[in-house]
This record gives sequence, C-alpha cells and structure tokens, in this order.
Amino acid sequence: MLGIGISIIAALDHAPLAQRQFLFLGTLLGALVLDYAKPFTISFVIPGMRQMWGLSAVSASYLPIAGLSGTMVGSVLWGFAADRIGRRATLLWTVGMFSAAALCGLTLQYWQSLVACLVMGLGVGGEAPIVFTLAAE
Repeated sequence: MLGIGISIIAALDHAPLAQRQFLFLGTLLGALVLDYAKPFTISFVIPGMRQMWGLSAVSASYLPIAGLSGTMVGSVLWGFAADRIGRRATLLWTVGMFSAAALCGLTLQYWQSLVACLVMGLGVGGEAPIVFTLAAE
C-alpha cells in the first residue's frame, strides 16, 4: 500500500499509457499482422509451385495445411512454454522460428517447402497468444 491507501497495482491500473507503451503495442501488433499474412500469401504462389514441381492439386494443398496445422500445434506448445520460461524468451524463440522459416522461398524441393511451412506455422502459432497476452497487460 502506498501512503495514501492505494495499492501499487491499483495505481498502475489507473495510470495513463505512455508513448513507449503505444510504440511497443504497435510493434507487436504490426509484427503479428505481417506474420499472419505469410500463410495466406502461399495461395498466390501455389500455382507456380505446381507447375515448377509438377504437383497435383492434392499435393499442393498440403502446403497450407502444414502451415495451419503448425499454427494450431504451436499455439498450444508455445503457450505452455511461455508459462515455463517466460513470455519474452518464448516470443524471441517464436519470432526467430518464423524468421528462419520465412526463407521457404529459397527451397528447391517440395518436401523442403512442406517442412518450412510447418515450422513457419509453429512460429506464428506461438507468437499470437503471447502478443495478445502482452497487449492485454
């Protein structure tokens, strides 16, 4: 309790947001928007990949499925990791994972793209719950 009968938590809850907090929030949300745009842009690339690698429609559909499956699994796994090792460390790991998987445009074979999409999904799935939690705080 502070000397005037207000707890520190209550004082922080009623304090206005500083400019650096708005900058931090904007950076987090901007990164999240960019990260979520990546899995959807693959739909524009799939026709070229099908032609280049001679993929059937079914084989090509596994690429976005891998990304979305990774997102689902990553959100659960990285959520538990954030509770264990902290949000900051987990956020850094997920951003690093997503950034490494963003090199999927350099893959030369179908299976490499499939793995890159899965890893990208794991990173994006882990980033979203952490960003939303940090934004809520």
